[in-house]
Amino acid sequence: MARGIYIARLDDDDYWCDTEKLAKQVAFLNAHLDCVVAGGGTIVIDENDKERFRYLNWKPIRRFAVRRSSPTHSPIPR
Repeated sequence: MARGIYIARLDDDDYWCDTEKLAKQVAFLNAHLDCVVAGGGTIVIDENDKERFRYLNWKPIRRFAVRRSSPTHSPIPR
């Protein structure tokens, strides 16, 4: 039901560690019209907000890659 030029995905129990994340991704997508999705990575924290590990992979996901790869958004066990 979402409408707009871009849609940002975030689970309700997650948060962005970079307050400029959306601005950076919108700027990237606007500058690279051949890209349809921008992904970043995941920082897994425990119940005390202590970082357990991180998987960071800032890259554009090009049209052909959407079928083979998807942006990370949560279901990694804590």
